[in-house]
Amino acid sequence: MLFALVAVLALAALPRLLGYEMLTVHSGSMTGTASVGSLVVTKPITPDQVEVGDVVLVRAETEGLAAPGVLHRVIALHIRGGEVVVRTKGDANAAPDPEPYVLSGATVTPVLVVPHVGRAMAFARPPLGWMVIVALPATLLLWLQLKAIWFPGRRPTGPRTHPASGHAA
Repeated sequence: MLFALVAVLALAALPRLLGYEMLTVHSGSMTGTASVGSLVVTKPITPDQVEVGDVVLVRAETEGLAAPGVLHRVIALHIRGGEVVVRTKGDANAAPDPEPYVLSGATVTPVLVVPHVGRAMAFARPPLGWMVIVALPATLLLWLQLKAIWFPGRRPTGPRTHPASGHAA
């Protein structure tokens, strides 16, 4: 239980400390590469580093506001007015995305996909989920350790034997 707790905390903190970002997959468009509920650890890349075949996070702009991002594979790329413009398609989708995306600023690309773990991470984000996944097990472990220190188990009350001879002391 302690190992699982440490693993979850390390998985949550370590990538961010190293400059990586974690995403949870919410749609099935990349099934086969990153299924629904997967945790995706991504690294930032600049638009000029993107190549055809890469999976990148793209965001559509609606009335000046960025929509939630979507991970899709780059199927075509060209430079237009100094900007990198990409055509993308989800691996599980039959057709490419209807509109091209302009990559402005850094984007991210996956470096690690962990199936199903994204569901637990998404559950742990709100306070109640964090309490159930992290705080409750940590409190239970602390209580068990304190109980072992303050109330050690009973020791046998019968005669002790000498380990070498097996006779009573």
